[in-house]
Amino acid sequence: MSYFSNLFNIESKSNYSITGLNKELNSIYIYDYFVKYKRNILVFCNSLYEANDIYNRLSSYTDKVLFFPMDDFIASEATSISPEFMIERLSTLNKLCSSDNYIVVTNMTGMLRYLPSKDLYKSKFIKITKNEEIDRDKFINNLYEIGYVNVPLVSKTGEIAIRGYVIDIFPIGEESPIRIEFWGDDIDSIKYFDLDTQLSNKEINNIDIYPFTEFLIDSKIDNDIIRKQKYLFNYSNKVSGIWNYLDDAVIFYYDYNQIITSYGLLRETIIDYDKEINDSIKTNYMYDINDIDIKDVIYMMDIDNLLDKKIKNYGYLSFNIDNYNGDFAKIKNDLDKYIAKGKTIILCIDGKQVAKRVISYLDIDDNIILTNENEIINGKINIINKYITNGFIYDDYIVISVNDLFGKIEEKKKNKNSFRVGTKISNIDNLVKGDYIVHVDHGIGIYSELCSLTKNGLKKDYIKLIYADGDVLYLPVEKIDKISKYSASDGAYVRLDSLSSDNWEKKKARVRKKLESIAGDLMKLSIEREMAKGYAFSPDDENQIMFENKFEYEPTSDQIRATEIIKKAMESDKPMDMLLCGDVGYGKTEVAFRAIFKAVNDGKQVAYLCPTTILSKQQYTSALDRFSDVPVNIGLLNRFTSVKNQNEIYRKLKEGKIDILFGTHKLLNDKVDFKDLGLLLIDEEQRFGVVHKEKIKKYKNNVDVLTLSATPIPRTLQMSMSGVRGLALIETPPEKRRPIQTYV
Repeated sequence: MSYFSNLFNIESKSNYSITGLNKELNSIYIYDYFVKYKRNILVFCNSLYEANDIYNRLSSYTDKVLFFPMDDFIASEATSISPEFMIERLSTLNKLCSSDNYIVVTNMTGMLRYLPSKDLYKSKFIKITKNEEIDRDKFINNLYEIGYVNVPLVSKTGEIAIRGYVIDIFPIGEESPIRIEFWGDDIDSIKYFDLDTQLSNKEINNIDIYPFTEFLIDSKIDNDIIRKQKYLFNYSNKVSGIWNYLDDAVIFYYDYNQIITSYGLLRETIIDYDKEINDSIKTNYMYDINDIDIKDVIYMMDIDNLLDKKIKNYGYLSFNIDNYNGDFAKIKNDLDKYIAKGKTIILCIDGKQVAKRVISYLDIDDNIILTNENEIINGKINIINKYITNGFIYDDYIVISVNDLFGKIEEKKKNKNSFRVGTKISNIDNLVKGDYIVHVDHGIGIYSELCSLTKNGLKKDYIKLIYADGDVLYLPVEKIDKISKYSASDGAYVRLDSLSSDNWEKKKARVRKKLESIAGDLMKLSIEREMAKGYAFSPDDENQIMFENKFEYEPTSDQIRATEIIKKAMESDKPMDMLLCGDVGYGKTEVAFRAIFKAVNDGKQVAYLCPTTILSKQQYTSALDRFSDVPVNIGLLNRFTSVKNQNEIYRKLKEGKIDILFGTHKLLNDKVDFKDLGLLLIDEEQRFGVVHKEKIKKYKNNVDVLTLSATPIPRTLQMSMSGVRGLALIETPPEKRRPIQTYV
């Protein structure tokens, strides 16, 4: 039996709480319960971030785990629902209609979402078989009712195209679309076809078509019905929650107190939103939390956030593993101590090559055993081929993940569904007849019209483009990503390229040569900086340590590592040119503030350059708060700074009375004259224009430069990866950081 499936001696089926387990052990506890009792499990998390985290952890132990994510309330109401989340939910519902048991992980809005009843949902499945006689028109109407959309040409999941007695469908759950050919009302053939060529290939005998919407009702859907999930109760009597899809289920509340607090805030938000929009159709939007109809409950709680319920609590004692960040001397030392104490060590490393490298680094041949999770040897260092997110210390076992050894290197995610977004197509409506366009292979032309042509017996839509000498190019609509709008100054003369000459290739060659020249200039600048003598900042003193300790949050291991990389570069006598790269909300600003303090603590001035007025104000405000206990003068220079204040800033800057200056491109004004500039910070450098970047270059010869970016342009990233610029990465999000959601 696997070590992980028998870690806990679970005696009670339900109605108790557990405390003292870290995130990885919480996931293992859920998995152990699933293995022992063979029941459906519903894991209720407060936030989408927590639900995603638990789902990914559970995926390391079983493939019987499903995800049921839903966007935040305001995001789903004010913008749109994530199509990826919708596909994930539908895939989960489809699997829950089988007889298998599953672990389902969901967040607050997913848990309370209105759904069609399980019986109604299953009744909407469509199964078709070759040579079967069906009512073609009824079949098409059924497809409309379960969410499929009619389009001229199928390009993504959830679309159908009808051409007489040929119907193309891209069913949910399929890798490729299918083509159904009718002979009267008989299905003559069912074939998969290729999206790019639109040609049929493999023939099949039957296929199941599942709903492409959660909005299913027990009556005919007419044009007056608004197909939004919040109105489901207004149109149907067969409405359920996700819990109704799981027979004989137990629900795990992941931090019940936080769930109840967040639910209260959610209800307040819903009430305020409902008052504001004054919708003519009255709705409760989603279920009340008290509507959840599962009697068997288990509460997973933090040790400092106990449950206010009179039920039995099982307290455990566990510890997290310190992140070694590749320090194998420390790893070896700790492993030796654990073995001396009679502990059993399990190193979870996915990949034989990585395992061999770890063994060679550790150089402890006597106690290392390559094994699997079913054959763990006590008192030894067991290396197993398995990925887990994080390790733990529990009882006499020390379990260490590859992320604990090397720092956060990757997050393994299961891609369960086969949702296809289709060919990358922009909106053809953005093009107007007569617009100049640029084709990546043929150059500048003019958009004429959208037309239909028949090729190989198939009618397809094409974009008609006009080139020099009246040449015409017909571009398939699914390849619209090959063209972009031409951009030029008003009144500029535009010369069309010819399809019969190589002028476009010559233009691209000239641009390529110019880029090589720019690259040469950049290399020259880098060499000059390497040869130049810069200012070597002092090592950390008490002031630096006190400043860093006053940070109100616990810094992540990546923040600490990035800070050390930057400070080490600042202490060198070579001018620093460093890229600090990390996603939004990962803590780049705090790392930057620590570098700023190091510069100011040595009596140097700091310039913080921002691409927008809003960002400069935001960072200025953050700095005032973070440096409130430090005797420094901070200034702000942007378009909202009055002329009087600008002149005052110029004067104080030259006299050295301003230590830190935040601002937009106004910092690049010739009037800005620092007395002793030591550090330049550039936030999102890629958003500055060519002229501004040329002015930035003059600073870069002899001062330390730190560039912050969540999305560095390829050139900047390549320079960092190749060693022309330094690179510090923040890849780990802070605890309970909410995920970024983008809607198109």
